[in-house]
Amino acid sequence: MDWNDPLRPAIHEIGHVVVEYVLRGSARDCYCYKEEDGSYGGQTAALASAQPTGELSLQENINLAAEFAGGWAAVNLAISGGLLPAAPANVETTPGDFGYFGSDNEWVTKLAAVAEPNNPSSAEGRAKTLALNILEPHINAVHDLATFCVGAGYVSGQMVEEAIVR
Repeated sequence: MDWNDPLRPAIHEIGHVVVEYVLRGSARDCYCYKEEDGSYGGQTAALASAQPTGELSLQENINLAAEFAGGWAAVNLAISGGLLPAAPANVETTPGDFGYFGSDNEWVTKLAAVAEPNNPSSAEGRAKTLALNILEPHINAVHDLATFCVGAGYVSGQMVEEAIVR
């Protein structure tokens, strides 16, 4: 299996959905597809659009940051568990980085700075740790859901809810 095959973005997107489901109690649909350039992609409805309105508590900011970090965490766990090959060292410093840097990382950084303005790196670390802790017991189910998504192009939120015990 190539390090950048369709399973990687599928695991990444399912990771977001599972963390959100565990924290909020509802799961969104997930889509996997081949881009015009031949690369693989995936998406859910934007997490930014799922944000609560109004001011958030410190823990709500950490939880939302964990939802954005869920894609990174799922890929990190899949690589460390032998479910995905690692990317080349010139592509990723830490397993899961490829696909995380961009809007996911920007949201985690922004929410961490709001949660703990005097120590945003601590808040970011807590959000990533929360995502890892949520996903670790479910990584095989995440892999199974991602494998289904690659084949079908779609995983429903209901399938996620049935596969993950909160």
